[in-house]
This record gives sequence, C-alpha cells and structure tokens, in this order.
Amino acid sequence: MDEAKFLKKRISELEREIGACRSGDSNCSDGNSSVLSNGAGDGEERLRSIVECVIDAIIMINSRGLILSVNTAATRIFQYSREELVGENVSILMPEPFRALHDTFIDNYLETGEEKIIGVGRETLGKRKDGHVFPIDISVAKFEQRGQIFFTGIVRDITQRKQLEEQLRQAEKMESVGRLAGGIAHDFNNQLGMIL
Repeated sequence: MDEAKFLKKRISELEREIGACRSGDSNCSDGNSSVLSNGAGDGEERLRSIVECVIDAIIMINSRGLILSVNTAATRIFQYSREELVGENVSILMPEPFRALHDTFIDNYLETGEEKIIGVGRETLGKRKDGHVFPIDISVAKFEQRGQIFFTGIVRDITQRKQLEEQLRQAEKMESVGRLAGGIAHDFNNQLGMIL
C-alpha cells in the first residue's frame, strides 16, 4: 500500500474513532482505542497535527458552502489567513464562472443526491487572494455528522506540473521542427548536388 493510500485510510480510521468518542461510544473510555487511549483530546490533537502537516490544502465547508476550517497549506496556497477564510463562502477561492455557480452545484447535490465531483478528483482552477488564477487538482468528500452534511476538499496547486508539461510540449515541437529542418536540408543538398 503506498503512503498516500495508507494516510487516507489512517485518517478515516482516526475520524471514525474521534466521532465515536464524541458520540459517547463506550469503547473510547475503556482504553481500548489505539489512537484515543489517552483521551479524546489527544486523538483530536493527533488528527489536527496530521492535517496541519499535509502539503495539500484541506478545506471543510458546510452545506451552505461556508468555510468551517482550513489547514496551513490552504492559507499558503490561496494566500489568505485562516481568519479571512473561516465563515466565508468557499467560492471566494474560485474564478468565474465557477464562483457564481458553486452554490447551485451544492443545492443540486442536496436536492438530487447526484455526485458529480464528490469522490472524483479533477483538474480545475483556483483563485488566490491577489486575484491570480492557477491550476489545481481537487478531490471532494462528503460526510454527515449529527444530521448535517459537510464537505471536505483536498486541493493541490499543480502550477509547476503544468509548467513542466508545457515545457515538454515545447521541447517536442522543437525536436519535430529540428527533424523537419534536417530533412529539408538533406533534400536541398541532394538537389543541389544533382545541379552541380
């Protein structure tokens, strides 16, 4: 199992254990919980530590699109402070036309249950505080707690990857032009040789 899959699985386990402790599950208070054996606070602190050290942005929103929490990577990638983000609509991190449509996407999901982006990673665009639009990979998960629906987005800035892809395309074009020019020069020399 690669590291990313392991961490994803482990975070899910931690979230389940923390949820069980919050709901008063008796398994959490008897010392049998591997993560929370020293109390729910320790487990929550461990989970918070994991979320904070991840290099990708992690953003949790409610069913109205309001940001409830962000990790340090989110503040670095989008260049907002936590205080500027928490309580704002997540569309603040999106360029048009996504910004205007985002709440409609949430409403459609809540009405139909049709998952268009949930559980599926995709490339799209993000928008920094300074207005700079940049490419991102995003994956969204849904969870329910106490009868309410929440969404967690994991966002990766893929600017460098896109730049490298473009450089590779340019290098391949130059290689093709070089081969074409070499072929033309060879043919020209052959024709010139026949004339002389």
